[in-house]
Parts: sequence; structure tokens; C-alpha cells
Amino acid sequence: MVNLEDPVNPEKPVDPVDRLSPWLDEMADHPLPGAVSAGAVAAAMGAALLAKVARLAQQRQTGGTEDLRGFGELAGVQRRELLHLARTDVKAFQLVLDARDRPAARQAWQDATDVPLRVAEACLALEDRLPALELHCPSAVLAELRTGAWLLEAGRRSGLLAAEANLKLWAEGAAGGRLRARLDALKESSGD
Repeated sequence: MVNLEDPVNPEKPVDPVDRLSPWLDEMADHPLPGAVSAGAVAAAMGAALLAKVARLAQQRQTGGTEDLRGFGELAGVQRRELLHLARTDVKAFQLVLDARDRPAARQAWQDATDVPLRVAEACLALEDRLPALELHCPSAVLAELRTGAWLLEAGRRSGLLAAEANLKLWAEGAAGGRLRARLDALKESSGD
């Protein structure tokens, strides 16, 4: 495990998992972060594992390395996007909690429904390419591949579940119809 310097005491190494603990405490004790943020962070961890698998597979392969490089790059992009969406979800849902009038609440719900759909889309972009990665996966990192896939699935499912729940609470007008259509398309693509 990589140790980072403690910014207060550079002599004391900090375990990166320790940096996650305050965030988990927030999740346990406060309304936010919630399920979508948790799913997005889990999926980001899955994307990181899959990027590792692609890199190791690329190092061991003589053919198909462009596909593996492309997967690794996509996994890196999606990992960063999923972390961004975890933060965005907290902000979007805080606006739902703070909304006082109907127009503000409508816009807040729309934004809070868009974020989990984006989480599901980011996960699905990688999940669709997993069979090709699995063909080249070294047996030594098969656990990373499978765990990464499960974490992506958890992120996708949390996004779909939250979007469905939000649309049941709010699904007005054309915006609600567009969000419902995106949800239905994602559910069909993923087999959910």
C-alpha cells in the first residue's frame, strides 16, 4: 500500500484508506453523501482495477495491445468522471434538500436525476467492453477483473435505482420524459 505524507506531520506516513474514513463517517452520520455517491466511488474503484488489468494484459500481449490501451485510457477517463459525479451528486441533492419553491425544486430534482443517470452511463461504457478485456486478462489479475466488474455493476445499479426513485417523486413535463427515456434505454442496454 502506498503511504503518503501527513501534511501536518511529514514524518508520519498516512495510509490512503485512512483518507477515506472521514467520508464514510459523513455517509453514516449525515444525509449526504448518499447511495449515488457511494455507487460512483465504488465504480471509480472498479475502473481503477480494470485500468490495472488492461495495463498488465498489455504488457504481456504481443497482439491486441491497441484495444487494451484504449480500454485502459477509457477506464482512466471514466474513473475521473465517476469521482466527479460523486461530488456532483452531493451538490445536486443538497439543492433538492434546500429547495423552497416549486420551480427551484423542479430544477433541483431534474439535476439530481441526471447525475445518477450519468453514473450509470459511465459504468455501462466500461461494462460493454469487459468481454474483450477478459479475453486478454492474465490469470494473476482475474480477481481484479471480476471485482472491478462487480464494482461497476454496483455503480450502474445504484445510478439506475436512484434515477428510478427520483422520477417517481418528480417526473413533470418534457424534462421528466427525457430523463425517463434515458433511464429506460440504460435499463434495456444493461438488461436491468
